[in-house]
Amino acid sequence: MIAATTPVQRPGSARLLVVAADGDLVHAKRSEVVHYLRTGDLLIANDAATIPASLYGAHEPSGEEIEVRLAGRGSLSFDDVDEVTAVVFGAGDHRTPTEKRPSPPPLRPGDRLTLGGLRATVVRSLDHPRLVVLAFAGSPEEIWSAIAEHGNPIQYAHIDQDLALWDVWTRV
Repeated sequence: MIAATTPVQRPGSARLLVVAADGDLVHAKRSEVVHYLRTGDLLIANDAATIPASLYGAHEPSGEEIEVRLAGRGSLSFDDVDEVTAVVFGAGDHRTPTEKRPSPPPLRPGDRLTLGGLRATVVRSLDHPRLVVLAFAGSPEEIWSAIAEHGNPIQYAHIDQDLALWDVWTRV
């Protein structure tokens, strides 16, 4: 595998795979997707990231800078965002390879984190100093709004440029 080194906007000539009800496969232009959709169809759009899940902020007890990458939640329900599993890094950004990023300060249950417009509390650790369950303060609407406003796409050191959200979202 050769990793990408620059963000790529999907060109208009990108291809679409259509699976018909009888199992036949059709390769078409991505721009033709609307011609294949019927009421009751399922459209699957897959890409590397779906939310701006990297949040920068501070560990309040120590004052140290951190990055929190949202990794999972209990369900896909809109309202199920008050507790999330997250990976926490110490100071730095994606330009440092993940394996060389510093550890976060020790994270203990009850520690508060400030992440842009979000406030979170460490609920528990998950058997690794970087992996925790966080509880966000606020309503689901407030939490999602703050993630959208303050979050960044997760990206890695092999891509030199900062990614914009449109670099990682699938446009349908």
